[in-house]
Amino acid sequence: MIMDMHLHTNYSDGKNSILEMARCAFELGYKRICFTDHVRSTTSWLSEYEKELDACRKKFQGKLIIGKGIESKVIDWKGNLDLPADIQKEKWRIVAAIHRIPDGKGEFISRNMVNANNIAIIRKAWEYSVLGLALNPSVDCLAHPTNWYVMWKDSAEFEGIIRTILKKQENLQLEYNVKYDNSLLSHKFWSEYKGRICMASDSHSVQEMADRYYKIKKAGLFIQ
Repeated sequence: MIMDMHLHTNYSDGKNSILEMARCAFELGYKRICFTDHVRSTTSWLSEYEKELDACRKKFQGKLIIGKGIESKVIDWKGNLDLPADIQKEKWRIVAAIHRIPDGKGEFISRNMVNANNIAIIRKAWEYSVLGLALNPSVDCLAHPTNWYVMWKDSAEFEGIIRTILKKQENLQLEYNVKYDNSLLSHKFWSEYKGRICMASDSHSVQEMADRYYKIKKAGLFIQ
């Protein structure tokens, strides 16, 4: 089944509507997709978002499986996410992302802060942030695990961390996100965990979805 489990719309930082993205996915030949717009603790549009998603699911019933998801950043080393306090977690596929790395002191580390003198400390902060997800069973998926690949020369060390969190959180899925370089994790790794891998384009527009469609198809063949 050809799927894309990481899509954004104009509810967050995407350019197109839910309906436009779903129509594009259907026309490309996808069988399953999931919308995962960015949310924060201050997000106030989830009710409208859910209604529009439900209407879209009804429109494409029997043609395209449409998942209701959200993407939220990891904010500490304890698995907590930047989610609205009143969110009904059981309604959503919750995707955790590390865009900036929590430093364990309430602040965040961005890419422009990384240098030769602090890279080892920052790698450790990233490790603690990932492993902390074991404390949050409501997280369904870790988004783009290799988006901080620039910090790693030892792929074995990186792979060991990912294996650890997958072992600790047995229901956690992992993205193969074609927006990023996934070679930091070996072909053996991707094949071994193929039952827990979800394909993702991280598209923010119909153009990006179309541009990344063949990467998704190729990735699906790669990890079989």
